[in-house]
Amino acid sequence: MPDHEKMIVPTNDSFEKKMDELGLLYKECLVDTPISSTVIERVSPDMAARYKIIPIFSEKEKVTLVSNSPETFKEESQIARELGAPVKILLCKDENFKKALLMYYNIADSEASRSSKKQRSSANTNDGDSPLKLAIQEMLQEAARRKAADIHLLPTNEGMLVYFDINGHLVDFGKEFSFAEEDCRHVINIIKNMDQSGQTNSVNMNMPEQGAFLLSHGETNIDVRLSSIPVGGSNDGFQKIVLRLLPRTNNRVSLNELGYTEAEMVEIRKMLLKTSTGITIMSGPTSSGKTTSLYSQIHEDIKILGEYQNVFTIEDPIEIREPTFCQVQVRKAPDEKNALTPSLILETAMRQSPKIILYGEIRTSKDVSVSVNAAQTGHKVFATVHAKDVMTTIARLLDLGAEKTSLLREINMIMNQRLVGILCKHCRQEHTLTDLEKSVLSEAELKSIKGKAVYARGDTEAVKACSHCDGGYEKRIAVLEYVSFDTGLRDQLLDPNIRFATIKGLLQERNFKTTWEKGFELFARGETDLKELFFKIGKSDD
Repeated sequence: MPDHEKMIVPTNDSFEKKMDELGLLYKECLVDTPISSTVIERVSPDMAARYKIIPIFSEKEKVTLVSNSPETFKEESQIARELGAPVKILLCKDENFKKALLMYYNIADSEASRSSKKQRSSANTNDGDSPLKLAIQEMLQEAARRKAADIHLLPTNEGMLVYFDINGHLVDFGKEFSFAEEDCRHVINIIKNMDQSGQTNSVNMNMPEQGAFLLSHGETNIDVRLSSIPVGGSNDGFQKIVLRLLPRTNNRVSLNELGYTEAEMVEIRKMLLKTSTGITIMSGPTSSGKTTSLYSQIHEDIKILGEYQNVFTIEDPIEIREPTFCQVQVRKAPDEKNALTPSLILETAMRQSPKIILYGEIRTSKDVSVSVNAAQTGHKVFATVHAKDVMTTIARLLDLGAEKTSLLREINMIMNQRLVGILCKHCRQEHTLTDLEKSVLSEAELKSIKGKAVYARGDTEAVKACSHCDGGYEKRIAVLEYVSFDTGLRDQLLDPNIRFATIKGLLQERNFKTTWEKGFELFARGETDLKELFFKIGKSDD
């Protein structure tokens, strides 16, 4: 008989001491423990609630479980039978267990068992504790646990399609969160009723809407941005919902954590040191890490200066929480008197002596005017723009109405970046180029990888079985292209008849490398795969 079966059951200091002596006391924070989804799936939510257990490790069919109740040791044999595998049970403190139970299984009360998906019904969707609403909360918690950037919900006549955006890839979660066709409208209503901004109307199914609400995940608060748009026929009453998850964390990301090379960081630091005014622009598509990178550069700038700086941010919405910055959210309103516009924020900010201004995103001609004006009045401005590369960023700004001379005079650096997945070394697989892939690579590129082992993401089974990654990639890094502006480049770009080919030549004279070229170097080193590059960066015609 195991020693713990001979013990007195009540939890007290002596009991915990005894468990510690036997090596059966789990002291680590469960919320911070990296537990793979395949391990969590070994124990159903119902079992987790009934037996008060959370699986943390599985090896050679043996499952290690953590519980907050000594009574669980009495159920060891029954648990093993239900799991079909031997188990090892460890004891942890009550608060540690409860937070993890909420995080991994969305169960707030360990005594209550969650209803299975088969028992879901839309009959009482107005009830705050309805099975359908609990299922939506479960989905939100799982997305937060997986660190998903977005949740995509698309209603169809066969049910709701559910995808999580993980590492820039849409991963199908339809089996885990299966909402029937008859539940689709109720799912949409429940989510829209979660809006805390007052902008959505669950009755309105014919117009796009946006909203926001706060999600608690363990000890982390997450801002969730809601966007809906009608799909299908005019009478279908269906809307696609996209939920963007923005964790409120104060974890500052440094330049080297972004994945920049040493040479890139040196150039960025040189630009930050020698410029006291002007505009630094980060361009790229949605979800390419533009804002995160600019926040990192502002922190680097402050570090270089060696003293506190008055930083104002003008954002719509605020994506990163930084308590040492004055962060101002743009506010739209039907009555202009109640609107907090970027120009009004900037006008007010100027009275508070800002040193650095972050202009979240340049979208309109007014945004261009505001950011250029801020730079012209002696401030250091950081801004983002949606553009596919460095060369087209200038064209994009000019299309938005920027006066060319004023714009070029103020720009210090233009950067463009993509987030590219780094292959998991445990499940990646060696790759042989297809004829189609060979046809779009240049002779120089094919020659550079000749005789080398190149890799691709593992197949579905390999990725699913891997406990070291989520989706075949260990992490994502920023692949960056950039150009620093000087008087010579500004003069040449002022030519009204300048062509893209000429601009490309000017950049090449400055040893400019595109995001594709840098991404291909990662592929040649076996760090990423070709499909990832085509998907995230794309290859332009030479």
